[in-house]
Amino acid sequence: MTREQIEKAAGEYSGSVLGFKDNPVVMANHKAFMDGAEWRINSVWHDASEEPEQEDEPILVEYEDWGIECSDYTVCDDIWDYRTRLKRDGACCTILRWAYIKDLIPERKEGTE
Repeated sequence: MTREQIEKAAGEYSGSVLGFKDNPVVMANHKAFMDGAEWRINSVWHDASEEPEQEDEPILVEYEDWGIECSDYTVCDDIWDYRTRLKRDGACCTILRWAYIKDLIPERKEGTE
């Protein structure tokens, strides 16, 4: 989901999209929606100092190659792959953060409403 999509959803939720941008309650709701979305996105990421614990879960890793100023991503099949391949390659890259892939996939609520 892009920042623009989140902004649009916040506007629809709060009513700011209808032009009520000078209403403090509307704008507080808009900000709360945006803050909640940002929290949800960032809450699944773990600091590089933490080690993954769930044995057979695929992991998305953000890392930076030494000498390159942008980060990149790779998928590790499980903890073993993370520990052996990425930790071993630590001489060539810096792990910035990681997340379990299952935590990045949005929950689907199936129901009959």
